[in-house]
Amino acid sequence: MSFLNVASSLRGCTQPLCWRQRALLQISSSFHSAAAPRFNFHLSPSSRPSTIPRRAGERRTPFDGTQRRGAARARAKPRDKPSLAIPDEWKTPGVELPPPSLWWKIFRFPEKRKRKTMLNEETARRLAEYYVPEGSKDKVIIEAFAGAGMLTRALLNLPRERIKKIIVLEDQPSYLEWLQPLKEFDDRVHIRSDDAFMWSSYTGIEQSGLLDDVEVMDWNDQVHPQLQYIAQIPNNVHGEQLIAQLCRAIPDRKWLFRYGRVPLDMITTLSMWERLSAGPVDYKARCKVSVMTQASVEISVPFSGKELVPAVDHFYYPTARPLGPFSTPKDGASEQLQQPLRLLPLEKPAIKPNSLDFWDYVLRNLFITKATPLSKCISGLGPGAPSLLKKLVDPSSPTEWVDISKSPRMMSLEDWSKVVQAFEDWPFRPENLSISNSFTMDNRRP
Repeated sequence: MSFLNVASSLRGCTQPLCWRQRALLQISSSFHSAAAPRFNFHLSPSSRPSTIPRRAGERRTPFDGTQRRGAARARAKPRDKPSLAIPDEWKTPGVELPPPSLWWKIFRFPEKRKRKTMLNEETARRLAEYYVPEGSKDKVIIEAFAGAGMLTRALLNLPRERIKKIIVLEDQPSYLEWLQPLKEFDDRVHIRSDDAFMWSSYTGIEQSGLLDDVEVMDWNDQVHPQLQYIAQIPNNVHGEQLIAQLCRAIPDRKWLFRYGRVPLDMITTLSMWERLSAGPVDYKARCKVSVMTQASVEISVPFSGKELVPAVDHFYYPTARPLGPFSTPKDGASEQLQQPLRLLPLEKPAIKPNSLDFWDYVLRNLFITKATPLSKCISGLGPGAPSLLKKLVDPSSPTEWVDISKSPRMMSLEDWSKVVQAFEDWPFRPENLSISNSFTMDNRRP
């Protein structure tokens, strides 16, 4: 049956018609009237044509809605763009930093490393007092990722006898311009335009003679009373790798640890702090970095990172986008909570000298299946590795027992020491234990 026949039957219908039936009647009427070639019914917005069908010779025009939107945009006032003009008194870098409201104008550059720099003067003073407390004397400080130098200035404002020398590492030209005046103002400041990610930067410090007056301490005496490392760690994977690599240098006494047990003061993300400090109890965040760090250092915090909320009130995140006085990256880096922490090298690290490769191999392979019991995942150490279980549960050596029903992330540091020692004593262990990113004092990044 054609739709015209259906329409004819609908005309004689006495029942109420739905909208489809009414539309069909109007369409059928257009076939009988040459004077009404246009459709009179309304289509839904999703199915209507971009323009209304027109009569012969009639100009095609858009829908009224489009006209209204266009007219509204034409009447709208243009958005006011923030001015990039810098006041005259802050155009020339000096000892005093500009107010935070101007930083987005002065320090404008694309930052891909998600680096932050200290912004809040009160927070900087608080941390400086914690890093170099009363009673300190003739400190030699290496400050990495110094940024604009807010923390540097807070350190210089401490009593002079506390600090003998500050070696500043910063490679960003915008920041260097505001660090150089400090060198002229205070003879304790030494500026090096080097990348703190590069091991060669630290080698250059030694070669320049800046550490010649640093005493080499016996490892078992005490924490080094003079040499100290301070860094504002970037909020990305490279920052986390840097922390891991510095801890890996402790067992074999490499890097600055040739001078003794040098304290490491850092500002990192709260999430990184949770992974570094995660133990067998809060095992969900426990990972390879957790075990390696706890086997080498003692971790402490001056105060909770929740006191530094919101983060944008305490740290500045560079950007090249002129969005406003507190413009921040789109990736959420500025919203990450920060946690100051101190890493003190242990007098007797669980990782013995020359055994770093064994620890790294065992941890790397067992944490692949971190939720699987040790009795099952130990096979990941190589062919025949399940034979190690006999030593770990040997009744004649109760001091070597390990609960093999535990998963890797639930194992304590003592458990890991026993497993690694058993693997090291295993005559059939794999010969190639090397990894591509092991710590070396070369020109590579961590």
